[in-house]
Amino acid sequence: MTIGSYEQVIGGKRWRYPPCDDQFHEYELTKVEGGCRKGWTLSFDGRCFFCPPDSPIVPKKGMTVRLYGKGFAYTVRGLFVEGVCVFHKSEKGSRRADRKRSHREKIAKRRKFEESGRAKLDAQYDALPDVFQRRLDRFRAGLFHFRTEFEPYELFACEQAVVIAAALDPCGPDGPGVEAARGTPDFQMMIQEIFETFGKLSMAEQEKRIEGLNDGHSGNTYEFAKRLAFLYLAHPELVVLEHGAMTPLVGCKEYGCTHDGIRVPESIAV
Repeated sequence: MTIGSYEQVIGGKRWRYPPCDDQFHEYELTKVEGGCRKGWTLSFDGRCFFCPPDSPIVPKKGMTVRLYGKGFAYTVRGLFVEGVCVFHKSEKGSRRADRKRSHREKIAKRRKFEESGRAKLDAQYDALPDVFQRRLDRFRAGLFHFRTEFEPYELFACEQAVVIAAALDPCGPDGPGVEAARGTPDFQMMIQEIFETFGKLSMAEQEKRIEGLNDGHSGNTYEFAKRLAFLYLAHPELVVLEHGAMTPLVGCKEYGCTHDGIRVPESIAV
């Protein structure tokens, strides 16, 4: 890629780098593996990076590499070896490329969803109680790509919330038969106490207590399923309004989790 550049003299050597781009880190190569046909694996500072085979310079141990980008775990948008540009994009150009790539990935996911995923998710949705369906409707309306990006995760948490609620519902087959009290303050207090007691059990005891509990939970999906189960029994109207299952990881806006100023009270907790 042709770029504007300027010369710097460092350590007696003349280097050429892009102007006005100081978002970089430099390292000395400690190991180089590979060749011109398939490219090279560059080792430095306990890490590795791939240098493509069309590099205008053959990297060697001891050479200085400069990587452009925010740093570890972020996209590398530029690579220089001994002052020679292998590739480089400006920060703005990198963001533009990331957006294009993200768009292509979303289109591919949508195509796959339409071909094989829609029917399965629709069946799972139809099997949920009404408040959980309305919960999913809110996220679908809030984010165009919700169904392809996040719905399987949210559905899993909702389905498991129904399973947990069925096991802990005092009006269930093994409960004391207090259906008439459902929705009253006394009933809500009873649910609070049931979940507090349940939460004090070991994980092994909790798994034994909940028939049908899926063993594919992460810590987040399990805790969120318990939260939704509690709301479903004690305050079912709040199931629709509660945050999305993955919002602690990606944020509300990115999840389609719109509240319009309405929030579930923090005092209502499992």
